[in-house]
Amino acid sequence: MPRTAALLCVQNAASSLGWWIAHHVAVGFSTLLICDDHSTDGSWDIITQAAQHYDIRYSRTDTTVTDEYTRRQAAMISLAHQERADLEWILPLSPDEYMMPEADSVSAFFDAVQQHLGTERFNATTAIPLNWCLCGMNGLPSFETLDQPSPRALYTRHAPHDFPDHRITRSFVRAHDLTEQLPDPFVRCSSAPDWTFGRIIHDAAASSPHSAARAYYDRNDVLYQDGRRFLHASQEHAATIFQTVLLHQTRQLRQQNDTAPLEDKTAPLTLEQHYIGSLERFLVIEHHTQRVRWQSRTAYNADHETHLCLASTDAAAADKKTHNAWLYTENPLPLSYLPLNAEAQRFSHLSDIIPLTVTRHSDGAELALIHEPETITLHGQNLFPLLPVPHNTPENAPFRALQHLTQHGLSAHAVQKALNSMTWNAPSALAAICAHLPYEEASQLLSPLLRRLLQKDPA
Repeated sequence: MPRTAALLCVQNAASSLGWWIAHHVAVGFSTLLICDDHSTDGSWDIITQAAQHYDIRYSRTDTTVTDEYTRRQAAMISLAHQERADLEWILPLSPDEYMMPEADSVSAFFDAVQQHLGTERFNATTAIPLNWCLCGMNGLPSFETLDQPSPRALYTRHAPHDFPDHRITRSFVRAHDLTEQLPDPFVRCSSAPDWTFGRIIHDAAASSPHSAARAYYDRNDVLYQDGRRFLHASQEHAATIFQTVLLHQTRQLRQQNDTAPLEDKTAPLTLEQHYIGSLERFLVIEHHTQRVRWQSRTAYNADHETHLCLASTDAAAADKKTHNAWLYTENPLPLSYLPLNAEAQRFSHLSDIIPLTVTRHSDGAELALIHEPETITLHGQNLFPLLPVPHNTPENAPFRALQHLTQHGLSAHAVQKALNSMTWNAPSALAAICAHLPYEEASQLLSPLLRRLLQKDPA
């Protein structure tokens, strides 16, 4: 199995960086080499927190080099030379480029290339080119928000095979043959594009800042569902990254020993816990498939599925129909996040507690994601019965954490006070609660990166 690295330099790429890292871990790169050009949007936090779980080697550019291109190239070359001793192949990429092997992994890609070339010719090869594959935007608007689904879930169509820019290549280069200059990605190959063993999926349309370039690249002629092969694995890795950023923030907050008295206006919250369902059937998540479906009470099997639960502020405690709420599972899933929509799971929803609002009607409850215009619809249904969880049901970890963090009320100061008395970390609960705070309140608890992920900027 060859030791491989994807090489990247980023500046303010937080909207896609978590997904980029997760994808290239999922396809099997041995390590990732990432240079940060002094980002101000939280990219550095994503890199350093992800490096706690994955083999990511990182550096920052030299700000004394004023030319942007020269500065970034120098940083990548320096990092590649520094780390190449235990690497065989290095692939330079941009934040909107995703290496997609036709085989099941990068390692299998090299096996296929070696078998095609023969061992002698393969051993003499110093570079393996991969052609671009330009993805369109599937009719979607340009995503300018930090919190978005994986590009591999969003962009599943590409330009026709003979599109001129498909002749552009990125190349794996042998680490020991690396010179003081990276391969030029804008050199067009003379032959027709060859995607036999793999391709570089390029989200050029989505990342283009200018409308003319976006219009040129936004080609959706060919359906490419195969790009989703690694989506589930990359979502799991992205969840690890997001939750590690949350955990880091939780630990920082817990180090702040805020002993100031609570303001008189702060009132404790009483949380109610419900199953989403009735006496006859419940919404459950299947462990094996991660599908949300209805299950009858008599057929429910806790070994293979678990109830969806909803915690909400006490309906009787306030004179309003819409209340803050949180969605989670009664028992832990064999998955690190709640799979609300596996095809378009937003980065901030890669958690096991999802913030919602619940609006009660006479014929059911309407559930809506925070800052989203649409209500949740499952199996064509958008009004759901709520069944109180029996009081003798053992308290689960998500509800316990939510109760603790709201025991003094729902404000930055109240949450901080509750956090200081916790004897365990509950990063998902903290994030889900902060999503309900006013923007200014959340700013007191969250890093700029997390505030942008979890809150809608009022500006």
